[in-house]
Amino acid sequence: MNQPPSYPPASFGPSAQQPAPTAQRKPLSFWLALFFAGCTGLAAIVILGLFVGIGSMGGMGASSAQGFQEKVVEGSGRDKIAWISIHGVLIQQEQQGLFAAPDLIESTLQALAQAGEDPQVKAVILDVDSPGGGITESDLIHHAVEKLKKDHGKKVVSLMGNVAASGGYYLSAPADLIMAHPTTVTGSIGVIGQFMNVEELAQKVGVRIETFKSGTHKDLGSMTRPMSEEERRIFQELIDGMYGKFLDVVLAGRGGVSLPDGSAFTQAHLRRIADGRIYTADQALANGLVDRIGYREDAIAQARQLAGLAQARVVEYSRHPSVLDLFSARAGTGGVTL
Repeated sequence: MNQPPSYPPASFGPSAQQPAPTAQRKPLSFWLALFFAGCTGLAAIVILGLFVGIGSMGGMGASSAQGFQEKVVEGSGRDKIAWISIHGVLIQQEQQGLFAAPDLIESTLQALAQAGEDPQVKAVILDVDSPGGGITESDLIHHAVEKLKKDHGKKVVSLMGNVAASGGYYLSAPADLIMAHPTTVTGSIGVIGQFMNVEELAQKVGVRIETFKSGTHKDLGSMTRPMSEEERRIFQELIDGMYGKFLDVVLAGRGGVSLPDGSAFTQAHLRRIADGRIYTADQALANGLVDRIGYREDAIAQARQLAGLAQARVVEYSRHPSVLDLFSARAGTGGVTL
């Protein structure tokens, strides 16, 4: 009989160590290519933004019809009622850099100009929600509203939102009809200017200010010394003059209005109510500052009636989208405010 083959006993020694995989490092050329590809892409976006932005700015300069695109929000027919929103503090914004977007004042003026130049726009509704702001900014919009009426024959309705105070009322004054929401706060007819004095604080921290000036009043309003009586008089005359301008604007817009008791809206009446206080919608109606209390649909119906329109499209303006909007940056300025 054949014997099965014999084998030596199995031996289990230490297993052979597999070499650890080594990471494949990208060559320097790969990273350089990636870097330049990223730079090229970013440059392409910036250049595209420049062309889009410059094209839109050129379009606005050549024809205001290209400044905003229209969105029909309701109604039908050939004639239009333009809905222009004025929301926010009325302060001109400094445009910081090439990619700054137009601010509230510039956009509002452009929208009013576009509505004025469009023969199909028969009436404009100002959707005002603003606590006021700069005197000049408020006056610029006020002037544009007056021009809209006198030069282009448009009917104007102002619909006040949460707040339409001070400058918000200033720009609403020339409207053919002023309407407030039931919860509107308005009024605040007046002008204010404030100055800070840090003389004592500077002395405590050891700061001394040396002033060289060409005239007696060149450092008028300095924070580092007390204000003289002559300087107080100068500033008060300045405020009084601006306040008088505000009263003239309101009286020009509301002078023909009859109060609920049948009396006229006179300068004496205006002086009594224009002491800087704010009013509710009901109080403003009783004092002749607004004509009606209502809502959006009421303002549209009033605009249609004033313009003698059986039907009309209500259109809102919006700016053509631009890559520049991604790079916008703004900073505010100060000054005497309404």
